[in-house]
Amino acid sequence: MEKLNIDASFKKLEQDEKSDIRILELIKSGTTSFFIAELKPGKKLPAHYHKEGSEIYHVLTGKGKMELGTLSGEEVLWQKSLDFTPNDILEVKPSIVHRLANDGDENLRIVFITPPSHLGDDRIFI
Repeated sequence: MEKLNIDASFKKLEQDEKSDIRILELIKSGTTSFFIAELKPGKKLPAHYHKEGSEIYHVLTGKGKMELGTLSGEEVLWQKSLDFTPNDILEVKPSIVHRLANDGDENLRIVFITPPSHLGDDRIFI
């Protein structure tokens, strides 16, 4: 068993190669990973989806918007837009196109649980 501190871990974030988000995997256990991430004000995580497994987000600080849709051919049909603030929890199911935006004036900090593949082979950007 290992003890980690989320606040201290935010100092170790790494820039994602494919987006504006900074991220760090804190725990990987079998088919589940626990990540922390930060998105600066005005920045976005572009539209993408995953073929397998849900993502569960918990917002720690900041506010933003999660947009959800489905893929129709090469076009995204946006169906829902959710505003969120600290302590909100969101779930994104498999095959749902989603994008995340920080529309506040402070860093958006989140923790999320997801299959490890969601930041690897199973992250399909639109």
